[in-house]
Amino acid sequence: MSRTLLFTSLLLAAAVDVHADSRQPARAPAPAPYGHRDFYPSSDRPVSFRGDGNGHFPGATPVTTWQEGTAVQGEMTFKDHWGNVKKDKGWDFSDDKTVNIVWKTQMPSWANSQAVVVGDRVFTVGESDLLICVDANTGKVLWTVENNVWELAGLEATAARRCHDLYQIHVAIPPMMPGMIPPASVTTTFTGKCLPRIVAALKRIDPD
Repeated sequence: MSRTLLFTSLLLAAAVDVHADSRQPARAPAPAPYGHRDFYPSSDRPVSFRGDGNGHFPGATPVTTWQEGTAVQGEMTFKDHWGNVKKDKGWDFSDDKTVNIVWKTQMPSWANSQAVVVGDRVFTVGESDLLICVDANTGKVLWTVENNVWELAGLEATAARRCHDLYQIHVAIPPMMPGMIPPASVTTTFTGKCLPRIVAALKRIDPD
């Protein structure tokens, strides 16, 4: 009798354990690593300029070679920064046989930053304050947003706009690099036409 009760108890215990195991949720799959096409950011795993901060993208599988065409070297005629015509050896493409280039898209502005890829979207920036979203499959620009960095830093909206406008005038001024003296025609055009317009714009923004 005691053996029968013990055997029955063991069967019941096993049945309870099996039932308990069946109620446990299935383990979630491991999240996709940084750089993987299936990776999507979250509050626990955000994405930024260098992924999680160390610049390591273990899930990425980038191509190691690419080209826009067949490169050839030859004599080239070009203009330097000051408009002077010069000749020198240079590189160009003899055809348009691309390798490992899916698409090329004209951006609304130049930039000097690394793009961030999230799923089928590519996020990049344009100087001086544009955030640009591009379709990773087609290269189509989906949207652009102008960001006022001073407002993001906490300045009141009117003051932030004034700082933004002043900065836009600043970046519009032709750069004068040390040791690079522009021709008189450039200097005359800048001081005679551009500079008065900049001063007038500054007075409109800040009469004081």
